[in-house]
Order: sequence, then C-alpha cells, then structure tokens
Amino acid sequence: MKCYSDISLKLGLAAFLLVITASTCVYAAANSSVTGNFGGNSSLSVQESLATKVIRFHVIANSDSSEDQLLKLDVKEAVVEYIYENTSGYTTLNDTRTFLSDNCLEIEKIAKSVIKENGYDYNVTACLTHSDFPEKSYGDVTFPAGIYETFTITIGNGEGHNWWCVLYPPLCFTDASTGVLPDSSKEMLKEELTEEEYNAITDNTGNDSDSASDDKTGSVTFRFKYFTFLNKLL
Repeated sequence: MKCYSDISLKLGLAAFLLVITASTCVYAAANSSVTGNFGGNSSLSVQESLATKVIRFHVIANSDSSEDQLLKLDVKEAVVEYIYENTSGYTTLNDTRTFLSDNCLEIEKIAKSVIKENGYDYNVTACLTHSDFPEKSYGDVTFPAGIYETFTITIGNGEGHNWWCVLYPPLCFTDASTGVLPDSSKEMLKEELTEEEYNAITDNTGNDSDSASDDKTGSVTFRFKYFTFLNKLL
C-alpha cells in the first residue's frame, strides 16, 4: 500500500509540475506575441515621447467604394500640397500646429473644391484633434500604437478606410517604386527624435516589420523544457 501511495504522490507531483510549466510557457509566449514590433513598457515610453514630437494626418473616406477611395486620395494630394507649400520653412511642431489650427476653414474649402470637381457634394470637416491609432507603418517607418495629435479630414459619412501620414516632420510622401521614405525625410525625422526613438520606428535593429498591415498578430507556441517527450504531442 505504501508503494502505491508513493507512486500516486509522485504522479500527482509530476502532473502539478506539468500544469505549472505549461501555464508559464503559454503566459510568456502570449505576452511576447501581442506587442507587434514594440514590446511592453519600452513601447509605451517610445510612443509617449513620439506623440509629443509629431502631428499625424488622417483622411477618412466617405465609404469603401472604389470611387470614394479614389476621391479620398485626390483630397489628400490637394491638401498636402497646400500645407507643405505654406509650411516648408517651418522648423517647429508648434508653428505647424498653429498654421493648421488657423487654416482649418481654408483646408475644408480646398477639400470641398476637389470633391465638387469630381461630381460629389459630400460635406467635409477638418480639425486638429487627438486620436488613438493602432500600430501602423508608413513606407518603411512604423509607429507604435497609442494616442497622437492628428489633423483629421472626414469626408461625408466617414465610414471608409482612411489614409494617414505624418505632417510634422513632413513625411507625407514615399518613393512609389520602393515604398520607402526618401533619405531627406528620414534625416528630418532623425533630427526630431532621440537615437533610441529613431531606431525603434525605422527598425534599424534588424527586426522584420510588416509594413502592409494595421494589425499585428502572432501565434502562441509553447514547449516543455524538462518533460521533452511530451513535445511530440503538441
């Protein structure tokens, strides 16, 4: 009877260790897979600092119809051209913020003119606000998820996919043939950021980035360190 008791005790202890080991592995894997290209408190620190140094640009289409999506891009082109023509000499974020705030109505007029030229009568709103963004990539630069100051243009019902870039520093253009930001734009960005921040968002550490997706998801995989024979069952 004592022999059976010892065996039962050992089996129970082994089962307990299995549960603890598996739970620990799942927890660690899950926490490493949900943070995208950035991790934990480091990501929060980079995002919070970035948010004080950039103004993002957000153009939301009326709908996801091909016509409305093309119209969104036409509006974007006209507005970006107007803004950069008038802010090319600006060297501070506050100067750009003041210009956008003072010229919301003029920018709305430009957007409405483009919409009318394309045969639509959608309403347009343009304003400086703060928006919560998921992790997003623009060209070969990736911004961590978080709240950023943004100049937002909403066309019509604003129910379509949006287009975004960074107005300050001026990054609202990429090389269409390569999908990367020109070196001149990166130099402007580097001047505004610390080395850590710049390396984090330009992926200079050698990590792969998914520049085509808004959502960063990963798979959870775990293995047993001590009871290796069980790995064959996973």
